[in-house]
Amino acid sequence: MSEMIHIASGFQYSVNLRYDLNREDKIENFIPTSAALDFMEDIMKSTRENSTERARVLVGAYGKGKSHMVLTMLGLLLKKDLQKFKHLQPKLSEHKTLAKEIDRYYSGSGKILPVIISGSSTSIPQSFLTALEQSLRDNNLLDIMPDTNYKAAVQCIQKWQQEYPDTYQAYTNIIADEPEDFIKRLSQYDVQAYETFERLYPQLTAGSVFNPFLGFDIAELYSSVVRSLKAKGYQGIYVVYDEFSKYLEANIQEASVSDTKMLQDFAEKCNRSGKEQLHILLISHKGIANYIDRLPKQKTDGWRGVSERFKHVHVRAEYAQTYELIDNVIQKEELLWKSFTKKYHDQFTLLMGQYLNHSIFADLNHKVAARVILESYPLHPVSVFILPRLSERIAQNERTLFTFLSADGTATLRDFLRRYGQDGFHLITADLLFDYFRPLMEKEAYDGEIHQRYLLAKSILQKVHENELQQKIVKILALFYMVEQFDVLPPTREELTNILRFAYSAEAIDSALDDLIERQYVVYLKRSNGYLCLKQSSGVDVQQKIKDFIASHQDMDMKMLLNGMNFNRYLYPARYNDEREITRFFAVEFITAEEVREDVNWQVKSESIAADGVIYAVLPNEEAEIQQTADILQKSGDETKRFVFVVPKHYRPIRDTLFGFYAAGQLRNAAGEDYVLRDEYNLIYEDYYVIVRSFLQSYTRPEMKQAYYYHMGQRLHIRRRAELSTLLSKICDFTYPMTPVINNEVINKNEITVMAARSRHKVVTAILRPITEPNLGLIGSGQDMSIMRSTLMRTGILTADNDKWQWHKHTGDAEMDYTMATISAFLEHAGENQPESFADLYHQLMSPTGRIGLRRGVIPILLAVAMRPYLQSLLIYEKDEQLPIQADTLEQINAHPENYKLRRLNWSQEKETYIEDLGQLFNASLQDHVQGRVDYDATAHAIMAWYLALPKYTKELQQKPTGEKLEKKIRAFRKAVSSERSSSKLLFVKIPEACQLTINDAGLLIDAIKNIKIELDNALDALVNEICQFMIKVFRNAQSERASLHSILMDWYEQLPSAIGEEVFSDGTTSFLKICQGDLLGDVQLIRQLAREVTGLRLEDWSDKTYSEFCTKVKRYKQTADEFQPVNQKNAETAEEVEDGYYFSYPEAGQMVRRHFVKVPYSPRAKLLLNSITADIEAMGQAINPEEKRQVVAEILQKLF
Repeated sequence: MSEMIHIASGFQYSVNLRYDLNREDKIENFIPTSAALDFMEDIMKSTRENSTERARVLVGAYGKGKSHMVLTMLGLLLKKDLQKFKHLQPKLSEHKTLAKEIDRYYSGSGKILPVIISGSSTSIPQSFLTALEQSLRDNNLLDIMPDTNYKAAVQCIQKWQQEYPDTYQAYTNIIADEPEDFIKRLSQYDVQAYETFERLYPQLTAGSVFNPFLGFDIAELYSSVVRSLKAKGYQGIYVVYDEFSKYLEANIQEASVSDTKMLQDFAEKCNRSGKEQLHILLISHKGIANYIDRLPKQKTDGWRGVSERFKHVHVRAEYAQTYELIDNVIQKEELLWKSFTKKYHDQFTLLMGQYLNHSIFADLNHKVAARVILESYPLHPVSVFILPRLSERIAQNERTLFTFLSADGTATLRDFLRRYGQDGFHLITADLLFDYFRPLMEKEAYDGEIHQRYLLAKSILQKVHENELQQKIVKILALFYMVEQFDVLPPTREELTNILRFAYSAEAIDSALDDLIERQYVVYLKRSNGYLCLKQSSGVDVQQKIKDFIASHQDMDMKMLLNGMNFNRYLYPARYNDEREITRFFAVEFITAEEVREDVNWQVKSESIAADGVIYAVLPNEEAEIQQTADILQKSGDETKRFVFVVPKHYRPIRDTLFGFYAAGQLRNAAGEDYVLRDEYNLIYEDYYVIVRSFLQSYTRPEMKQAYYYHMGQRLHIRRRAELSTLLSKICDFTYPMTPVINNEVINKNEITVMAARSRHKVVTAILRPITEPNLGLIGSGQDMSIMRSTLMRTGILTADNDKWQWHKHTGDAEMDYTMATISAFLEHAGENQPESFADLYHQLMSPTGRIGLRRGVIPILLAVAMRPYLQSLLIYEKDEQLPIQADTLEQINAHPENYKLRRLNWSQEKETYIEDLGQLFNASLQDHVQGRVDYDATAHAIMAWYLALPKYTKELQQKPTGEKLEKKIRAFRKAVSSERSSSKLLFVKIPEACQLTINDAGLLIDAIKNIKIELDNALDALVNEICQFMIKVFRNAQSERASLHSILMDWYEQLPSAIGEEVFSDGTTSFLKICQGDLLGDVQLIRQLAREVTGLRLEDWSDKTYSEFCTKVKRYKQTADEFQPVNQKNAETAEEVEDGYYFSYPEAGQMVRRHFVKVPYSPRAKLLLNSITADIEAMGQAINPEEKRQVVAEILQKLF
């Protein structure tokens, strides 16, 4: 076939701007597209002296011919012979503006010098400088280099002299001149001297090349070169940064701020260059903005600044012209081609019939489409369609649309032409494109969609490697999904058959497909649209698994499944919501046709549905039920005013699909970490999903014209979703006419965020404070302030006129006044013996019957406002426990109003006086913010706090130390305060009962409470006094009446035998004696110390019996001490056993202290301790010496005295 078809010359290799700049054959072979002509026109206009747009970014995918287009444009700027532009010349007659611009430019003086930057050097300035020097060198223009190169050479030598003496010495040894003379020649711009320095520089710097421009302002340096070029016949420089995208991909993370600044400055310089023309063009396959998403903010701003200074020129897809380029590349030998088309006339006719009117060529007229189909042979029309689109998505320099057409190698057009002769009608189908671009698919981003589809195809190809036809099918399907043009090229069985029918029979294609679907499990036929798609096979017959699941779940209910889906579940009354600044919604609820009966109470039926209204979607079981349902609905009336009924026009069986959808979803979730099996189920799930979603949308999208809509007995003509939304708004108008406008979507909804709840808590707390502070005491501009302003100030409930903050019962807003009146009526209706459930209030505020439809989020705020005037009389109960009126309580009510009830006290002057007096009596325990306020709840808490602060002795006292029983009233008062949690019941019932008085006897009652409080407050002092009197009575021995208890005890101790201080008594007498002889203490402190030592308890923890126990022990200690007789002891130095015990001496505070204790029988536990200590000492063995062992025992014994 290569004899009949050959590839046009000039297309064999891609364009390299640097190496192809002077190749005229590249210019001759350039076929301009309209985009290329527009680009050239734009560039030629920028060569006008007054142009201010000379910085551009050329953006286009690989394989779009950007470089070829720029190469041709540079040829024009170099004023090459126009006759060389043989494909451009005919186009100029159609683009007259471009022709005029070329004539103007060519007739002017001078040309523009191209400077080509290529590669991905990490240094932008170095790239610019190196490219400039190379361009000047290539064009024999080095003599016009800026004088900065001479200065740079001098500076370099001087730096060696100062900082690198070894390098400087080597330099002086190499040059022929004296060092000073050589520098002088450079300073006088001696070209030979500079060339000598350039030649010597690599020898002195380990092979590096001298770059004189480093450290200079690049833009200014280029401008200097432009000025010098004027004398050489050039009017400017055109800088082209080829493959700029590669620089961005490799270096954008590391690029410095100075790099971006240099590009910005250079672009600015170009746009302002005027007559001394300086241009720059960056060539990239994506815009700069696409590369900066993940950069730090500073770098992002820098690159955004670069992008904004460049004009972006996009090479857009013009497939008609791409097809024309393909036709031009594929050239035919006229006689052989004519014979071939005649021989295979039927095949060409069939091909034309299939694709002349096909959607893939819908943007072409018949004549052009016919030419593309014919002239692109041997490319199949679908291959012609896929090739440019695939090339756009994955092509790189080494593999593009044109390299496929022109390059040698496997899976190319040339390879195909060599393999097939002219004795058959052979077509290049899309599978060959898959083979050619396969290396690029391998290199695609791992998580990219194309790479994932390639990996799937690759795994399937390994399974069907022995079947050529199945391999072709898999490759073609993979490409269908890579180019994603399903609207014109759907992956259907028909399309595959049309592509492969010239090489295989329809039966063979069907058989191959069936095998892939039913036995190999690698191709799936979607039920929703008939599309074929590739899938990974787990080896499990997933279709059978789905059938088995359905069979084992006979309890599946179609209505339940539909109502459990979370898409298209709600519709919104848009106009009403906008006007009322609220989000109301109607729930879509599926019901069976059997549920639609004349006796149904729709209000009751809808109570469990959390929505402002309901759209009932009726599910008929057969066609006949549709009319029966319609007849019943047309008899309905006002009882259905909040509901819309949707009845399908025709019965649509959905049961099997719905069950399959549910089963696939459940099996997918159960697949766990078997990702292949999971993906198989997911593919089926998504297929079913499309069908199920379409079914659901047939009820909620009137534009589909598949259902009738009924409301209050009328069948409505609703054709668009907007009309349905209008109906829902009208329903809301007469169902919720009294909804107040609260413009705050954060709080004006049923379920608010945790942060919003915290902010609301602050607002409610501020409302309940007795004093109204500016902004309710809220500061800043946080969410709490926003909630306060939107719910209180903008609604008129709270105003600040002349810095006077006032609450208003009447706001002038009818809806808000009605809402507040509803809450106030609830509060006023509650009585002491007639509790009201908060559930009733919430029902009035939120349900349709209340006509308000308030959102739960705002209720605590409005409830707190309504409660302010009644705070002293309101009682909130959870079961039988009274709760304080505070933000936490209102939050709890808001969550579960059915658990809370409200009572209201019958307030009177007597109660107010009583509470005021109680408040003064217990004022020390009240919190600062309620001091002086008539607040019974705070007063009750103050009494409770006072009681809790009493010592244990006082709380449990039943009998005084004198033996007198505590008064019954005091005991009853104490019991009431300790057990009653209800503030009102405590103050108005329990305390009066304890005092055997009533509220009407407020004065007597207060006096009784005061006496009780005094009695309990002084109970501990009375105990101390009684103990003191007892001790004095027991230990006094003719001392004066004025003698202190400590003095009396000291006198008694001093008359005891002196040896008693050495005695260790076993009954506690020793400790008692220590206190008696201790430091001087006051009587109260002494008694507290004695009480603690004798009883082991502080006075506050005593009980009624402890006093008698104390007295008994003290008397025993006195008796023991009085009866003590010193033992007749033998001489002993440290410790000596005597007849009745032991003596032990040890140093303490500079004196030798002697102690004596009697020997007592061992108890079982004491024997255990003795054995344990003995064993531990023996276990030490020789590890410690005997002296250390004795010292350890002695120190332990010392601590026990």
